[in-house]
Amino acid sequence: MRKMADLIQILGLIVLTGCNVAGEDASDGVLLSESDTTSEVSVDKVSIDNVSSYQLQKTTLHVDRRGGINGSPCSCFYHAMAYADFDGDGDVDIFLSGGNGTDLPSAVEIHLNDGAGNFTLDKSLIHGSEPGVIHPRKAILGDYNGDDQLDILVVGHGYDQPPFPGERPLLFLTTANGLEYSTSLEAYSGFFHSAASADIDNDGDLDILIGDTKVPFMLINDGLGGFTQDLARLTSELNNQQFYTSELIDIDQDGYIDLIAAGHEFETMATVIYWGSASGTYLATNKTLLPEVVGQGVILDIDAEDLDGDGRSDIVLTRTGGGNDNFYVGYYLQLIENNGDRQFSDSTSNIAENSSTENGWIDWIRIQDYNNDGYLDIIEDNNSPALVWLNNGNGEFTR
Repeated sequence: MRKMADLIQILGLIVLTGCNVAGEDASDGVLLSESDTTSEVSVDKVSIDNVSSYQLQKTTLHVDRRGGINGSPCSCFYHAMAYADFDGDGDVDIFLSGGNGTDLPSAVEIHLNDGAGNFTLDKSLIHGSEPGVIHPRKAILGDYNGDDQLDILVVGHGYDQPPFPGERPLLFLTTANGLEYSTSLEAYSGFFHSAASADIDNDGDLDILIGDTKVPFMLINDGLGGFTQDLARLTSELNNQQFYTSELIDIDQDGYIDLIAAGHEFETMATVIYWGSASGTYLATNKTLLPEVVGQGVILDIDAEDLDGDGRSDIVLTRTGGGNDNFYVGYYLQLIENNGDRQFSDSTSNIAENSSTENGWIDWIRIQDYNNDGYLDIIEDNNSPALVWLNNGNGEFTR
């Protein structure tokens, strides 16, 4: 696997230049080129954000998860994926964790890239007594044990029927032979619908947020991949909420990682930024509420990038229907403009054709320069159908 130091350097250049990988031909599953335009981004933002799970999810690939990675449809769903060079041959491979709607776990998968966008399932790279996942929701990347190699955390919530028993997170640490399942997190179990990692306490290692509908918590890293559960770093107002979606990003570029938390707005879970500080805690007294959208009260994904070239991170929320009549029906993209000084306004009107009830809900989007014109676009993290909104450079998007 590519060394962490190399990835940090690459990601730092991507953020500093305002570029990301972009696509000329999505049919072979590979995005082919990069933009080279510039954008004003503070050094603090690069230094604190560049090893966060949000930054590390960026990829050169655009594949069809639903239609089948290798061209044959899967009778399952893949919600949890991660992209990295798992076999060290210089191209980007795919880690997938899926389920089949039953209460039986499914093994995680690695699909190796041959360099031309063709993928082969390789079972030899997963080691240890990996228990599988029943209903995975998210996979994140990070160097969790400080060996300059990317590791993987998968969270899921277990069988999605009463009594909602939950399940344990899975941690895979990279070794010379592939990914080794670690039993270090087996003590934790819950309805884990989200996770994110970043250095929240500014001690030089990656800590992990686990989103739970009962009591979400932080796993504080000792620098060697040993984690201690900390319940005190998150405000108790997140307890017993429909908290399903989260990211750790330095939104205001002050050098401290902020927490964006979301879920079911229609069930009292507000969409909110808890502002980071030197204490590494997230308080109810230090937050900003983001605009609601009536009827689209389920937030599935959170992204933050400078979309209009003003040097501030704007926010895109991927939503779907929330209510008895439209629960998980269709998609709705919400654009929230960052006006500075922790002030935000809804600019969704800048996204043409931002919603549909005819298509399915979107689990993940990416913000990257898709057409190589130097502007960050919005794409679904699945290339069939290839939903793409192109940016004209002013933060206005068309399909």
